[in-house]
Amino acid sequence: CTDIKGCRTIPAIVWSSAATALACAWFAIHRNVPYPGQWWGFAQIEVVLVFVIALALPEWALAWSVRQWIMSRNLLGKLEENRKEMLKKIEEWTRAHAFFIISGGFFYYDHNGKPLYPLSSQDVLEHVLEGELVPPTESEISDRSKGSSASKLLAVLQTAYFVVQCIARLRAHQAVTNIEVMALAYTIITIPMYFFWWHKPLNVNCPVRVPMKPTEDTPETT
Repeated sequence: CTDIKGCRTIPAIVWSSAATALACAWFAIHRNVPYPGQWWGFAQIEVVLVFVIALALPEWALAWSVRQWIMSRNLLGKLEENRKEMLKKIEEWTRAHAFFIISGGFFYYDHNGKPLYPLSSQDVLEHVLEGELVPPTESEISDRSKGSSASKLLAVLQTAYFVVQCIARLRAHQAVTNIEVMALAYTIITIPMYFFWWHKPLNVNCPVRVPMKPTEDTPETT
């Protein structure tokens, strides 16, 4: 490199690679719905913890997305079977609903308004079969999400652009630094994560309340 104005500087390389890796870890991770009513600081610690783990172990995050994708696919089929069995003319269940359920999107509350625990997939299936649970519309779920399909597509395109840049430099027999190789590895892993989590609502903070049925040990309020 004889002219510094036409060369890539170390700060530029570090900034580009670090920004790509951090963006991949931040935007690709679709966390589950947090426990309602928990301390605000604990929720932020959980966000940072998941982010750090995703940076250190991107394979773990990819496996998490694949596992939830398989679970949502299986759950969606069962939800539609129960809905059709009840012959209810209600909103159809979608992949976004299935992801919302397995992420803890429906939460039991007692008669005093205290959060108890999230509904399991089996709990939701039973409520649907009994006609007691009407799914929120897909637009309502999207409104709870912190990301849209457009924002996800933009992140994917930005990630793909970095990959294309690295490939172009290799084809031109130009040097690719170690930090760029590391960032490239992150992008290669996060692209399939976007695929598996495409329909999962991004970072939903508030679940849907489901009142717990009163039992003999839980007297009804008057």
